[in-house]
Amino acid sequence: MKPGSELNYRMRDRETGMYFLIDANRINARRSLPNMNRIDKWHDDGVIGLHMPDVAHDEAKAGHNVNRSRKASRTVYTLSYPHEHGAREMQAQIAAILFPGGCRSQNERNDVLIVYNAWRHSPYPLITADGDILQKRDELTRFGIRVMTDAEAVALVKERIRERDDEARADAAWSGEPLPSWVGND
Repeated sequence: MKPGSELNYRMRDRETGMYFLIDANRINARRSLPNMNRIDKWHDDGVIGLHMPDVAHDEAKAGHNVNRSRKASRTVYTLSYPHEHGAREMQAQIAAILFPGGCRSQNERNDVLIVYNAWRHSPYPLITADGDILQKRDELTRFGIRVMTDAEAVALVKERIRERDDEARADAAWSGEPLPSWVGND
C-alpha cells in the first residue's frame, strides 16, 4: 500500500494527481533549498509525482558530487526521444525562443533538450532555476510548455492540497466515514 492510502475505498487518495519535471539545478542533494525540501517530502509521502528529463538526469549524475549523483540515480527520468519524427523541428523552435542567436555551448543545447522533454511530457510543468528558460516561459506556453520556479510549484501544490482536503472532508461528511489521517497534514 502506498504512503497515505487508506483502507476506506470510498475516500479519496492522498495523491493530488500532480506531476512535475525537475531540472538538474533543482536536484537539492544538499537539502539546502527549502521549497525543494517541501516538494521532495510531498513526493516521498505520495502527494505528488516527480520525474527528471533524461538530459537533466544525466547532468545531475555527472561530475564529482556523490550525493547529487546518488539522488539523481533514485529519481525516475523521462525519455526525450530526440530523434523521433518531428523532434528536430520542435527542438529548433524551442532553440529559437531560448537562444535566438543560436546555441553556443553544450549547456545551451541541453537546455533545449530539457525544454523539449517538457513539451513531450506536457502537461507536466518543468521546475527550474535556469534564467534562460524562466525568462522565456511566456513564449514557451504557446507550445503548451509550462515552466515555473520551485516557489511557484509549492504554491500550486498547496492550493491543490487544500482542494483535495476539502473534497475529503465533504466525502467524510456525506459518507459518515472518518477523515483520512493525511487531511490537514500535508
